[in-house]
Amino acid sequence: MGKHDVGQVQRVQRAPVLGMRLPHCVYSRVADDGPYAVLVMEDLTVSANARFLTALSPYSPDQVASSLEQLSRLHAYSWRAKHPKELPWVGSRVQYFVENPPYSVLELQKMMDGERGNPLPAKYKNAARIQNSIAPLVEWAPPDGQCLTHGDSHAGNVYETAAGSAIIDWAMMGRASYSLDLAYHIGAVLSIESREASERHLIRHYLDCLRGLGVDAPSEDATWHGYRAHMAYAYYMWAITRKVPEPLTIEFVKRLGTAVISLGTFELLGV
Repeated sequence: MGKHDVGQVQRVQRAPVLGMRLPHCVYSRVADDGPYAVLVMEDLTVSANARFLTALSPYSPDQVASSLEQLSRLHAYSWRAKHPKELPWVGSRVQYFVENPPYSVLELQKMMDGERGNPLPAKYKNAARIQNSIAPLVEWAPPDGQCLTHGDSHAGNVYETAAGSAIIDWAMMGRASYSLDLAYHIGAVLSIESREASERHLIRHYLDCLRGLGVDAPSEDATWHGYRAHMAYAYYMWAITRKVPEPLTIEFVKRLGTAVISLGTFELLGV
């Protein structure tokens, strides 16, 4: 590998403290003299007969229940870790977007006025409302506290094994309310009709998972409140998305924008 030699093979353990199904990283090294890294992971299609999904793979409520079980393990591990010093290596993804929006309101409005926004009423594809909706989520703590969140759990970041679902691509991990993952995952992976029919049942299942992991879980009403609010994050994430095939963006904006409307998310957040 020339001057950017990554050195000798290093065995890297799974993340045993989480208890999640995760790929086994067999080698990892960052170069000392530049922004170069190598990460080698096990071939899950061989070792676990895994099936990797696409962003728009058909997804059922039973599959959601399985992937929520995995997310609950991440949340339970870091439950109520509100202060940055408790998680010094990870920050608030929501706060980052509030302080560093990738596009101006004018640029975002141009994007929403295109094909991605066509299925939605004008007042729900208003760029200023979309941008302003995430700021109230930065300090969203009571009554649930904050924990580690995956932040991007659409179906394209899921693979399935005989043991159940597992989640990959942790680039958007941050510190937030557990409701962020709950809303994003359910809203993104399910069709509009399936979400509306099953979201309350799936929330109850998720809370049961937390309790089974020893967490004094919030009430269903408090969780529903947070779920409604954090659909704003999911919608924002796909409203600002570029550099992915347009059909994906159009479908996710429709799914998540419709969820924002039906859940009264903007009204709840006062935007």
